[in-house]
Amino acid sequence: MTDMMDALLEYLFKNWPIGISIVVVTWFAARLYTRLTQTEKECASNSEAITGLRNDGDRIQTDLNRLMRAVDEVRAFIAARSSKGAHFFSGKHSPRKLNASGERLMRDACGEAFLQMHKDRLFALLDERKPQTAFDVEVYANEVLLSYSSDPAFNGLKYFLYNYPDMEVTDNEGKKVTYSVTLEDICFVLSLRLRDMYLEAHPALLSPPVSVP
Repeated sequence: MTDMMDALLEYLFKNWPIGISIVVVTWFAARLYTRLTQTEKECASNSEAITGLRNDGDRIQTDLNRLMRAVDEVRAFIAARSSKGAHFFSGKHSPRKLNASGERLMRDACGEAFLQMHKDRLFALLDERKPQTAFDVEVYANEVLLSYSSDPAFNGLKYFLYNYPDMEVTDNEGKKVTYSVTLEDICFVLSLRLRDMYLEAHPALLSPPVSVP
């Protein structure tokens, strides 16, 4: 071992420029290796932090979507109960049905075509509500349409409504009055047809519930 070291030192003394170059290159290589190792560790640590932030962001987005949906459902619930559409566009005929004004609005708005086009999505939203009776379907159909009205699918109906003139309808006292149709009214008119479509696909909901002793 001593002979090897002596030979190495002798070589470096005789060829000192090359020797110094070798030492310098070795030193830089060692420094570079140390920095690369450090960088790899930092990247691994940052990768875990970034993954954690991404997961947190996904959870926040999920919670935000749920919150927005809950807000839409509350808004729909309030709008459904404050709408005048039930009085002006339908009558209680066990079950409730559209009157002449309601049928006219349904035709003018091309409501049947809209419902057929978006049937699958609307049925899925009704399924999420888990209706137990035909009455539930009637209530939920209106709420589902109102909550869905913020979707771009409703843009065509909104364009129709923007250009639609006031209608002559009959009020609770039987008087003819001029009425400005609202988006809530259109949703109500559509909801009765949506109710019937859903019940046709789920006839069991028309049967009275079995009494539990």
